[in-house]
Amino acid sequence: MPDIDGYEVCRMLKENPVTKNIPASFITAMNEIQNEQKGLALGAVDYITKPISAPIVLARIRTHLALYQQNIELERKVQERTLELQKTNLAVIQRLARAGEFKDNETDRHVIRMTYYSRLIASKITQDESWIELVFHSSAMHDIGKIGVPDKILLKNGKLDTEEWSVMISHPMMGA
Repeated sequence: MPDIDGYEVCRMLKENPVTKNIPASFITAMNEIQNEQKGLALGAVDYITKPISAPIVLARIRTHLALYQQNIELERKVQERTLELQKTNLAVIQRLARAGEFKDNETDRHVIRMTYYSRLIASKITQDESWIELVFHSSAMHDIGKIGVPDKILLKNGKLDTEEWSVMISHPMMGA
């Protein structure tokens, strides 16, 4: 190769996000162990020295392409399963938050308001949509510990005494 060598081509392929996962193989006359180590260290999946056997090269390429396709399918399945788990987690959070609202008569949709306020504040902190959505959904749990506060304290009309107040302010720890 007149301008750049195979190592440079491999390095460029592996640095490019579009081509970095494509399996690259060396076919070369350079048969020293250090040459092979260098090629594999750069990200090549195979290092074949000349003279070559065409059927063996084709078989190895088919094997690497099959592995590549399997990896793509596994990544797709992992993403699919991750999405399912996220949906399940969100459903659990929503149900727990709803349960917390039933426990506290003075909520008046407080949990829902808090989630939207939290989303607004989060969007001013970052542009990371996944983090903003995480804050939005998880903020619904901010008072979930009130489920552990006895009704006589939580629903009491009037001011709480010192002992009742200490129970009430423990609800974040109960929720955690």
